[in-house]
Amino acid sequence: MELALSEPEIAGLYAAALDEARQIMAEVLERSGLNHEDAERLSSLELTIFEGKLLLFRISSDAAHLETMEREMIQVYEQWEAQHAH
Repeated sequence: MELALSEPEIAGLYAAALDEARQIMAEVLERSGLNHEDAERLSSLELTIFEGKLLLFRISSDAAHLETMEREMIQVYEQWEAQHAH
């Protein structure tokens, strides 16, 4: 990620990789029963949690950030599901 700040080509590749990761998350969420629009929105939130906690782990080497990532991603999904249940 750090190289992406100074190298436009790397920035493009990094952005594409992030979007691909978000799309995979959206597909999993759709298979879990969310409609396409909700899966797209929730996958963006989930990717934000994933990237933020991964960055904190890389900076600190504290694996607790990865454990927190898992809990928070599950929590966000469960809260979303509860709020948007039809």
